[in-house]
Order: sequence, then C-alpha cells, then structure tokens
Amino acid sequence: MQSFHLDHIASLPYFLEKTIFKGLVFMTHATKAVYKFLLSDYVKVSKVSIKDILYDEQDILRFMDKIEVIDFHQSGKLVISVDGNVAHLDKWSGNVESQNEGLKESVQVAFRRIQNAVKPIPLSVF
Repeated sequence: MQSFHLDHIASLPYFLEKTIFKGLVFMTHATKAVYKFLLSDYVKVSKVSIKDILYDEQDILRFMDKIEVIDFHQSGKLVISVDGNVAHLDKWSGNVESQNEGLKESVQVAFRRIQNAVKPIPLSVF
C-alpha cells in the first residue's frame, strides 16, 4: 500500500475479509499504524445502516493481522503465487523470474504501473 486516500484503501478490508482472495498485503510499520486509524475512523463516521456497511471494527482487526510489515529499505525479492505458479520480483530493480511467461509479464506490467504511479515530490518545490 502506498496511498492513504480512502478511495484507494477503504475497500481492502472487504476484499481480504469477504472474498476468496488469500494473498498478502505488505506495508511499512508506519503505514500500517496510520491505516488502522483511518479505517477505524471511517467505520465510526460512516452514515450507512448496519446492513449496508461493508465491514466493521472486528473485520478491521482480523484484516490487520494479515498485513506483512516490511522495512522501507528492505531489499530482496517478493514471492508472488497465482494458481500454483510462482514469480520472484526484485522489488528494487523490477526484474521478474518465473517459469510461467504469462505470470512473468503480468508482474512486470503491474510493477511498471506502480512505479509510474508513485512519483517522488522534488524537494525544490518546498
């Protein structure tokens, strides 16, 4: 996760708690801490009926246990497994190793999209 806008992050607890998805979510310690407070506040101030709410505080607590905390500068490879196929993504270079060419290409495309979406703010603007 790399964004705290609710239109980007608010559906993640529903996705992980109410669907068949069994993947992993990675966040830094700081991201996870802020995320929990944002979601809890979102549930508290939501103006929807109990039957229409997508998730509650208990869902958030269960979801938080599924988040893998990583160090911001941690190097290494992420292991991505889809339907029994495995890819190894070097999170700094973007190199992907996989015997499944379709999975390899999908991971490369996803990595490029994330890299293009996350643009550092030049310090000169401050």
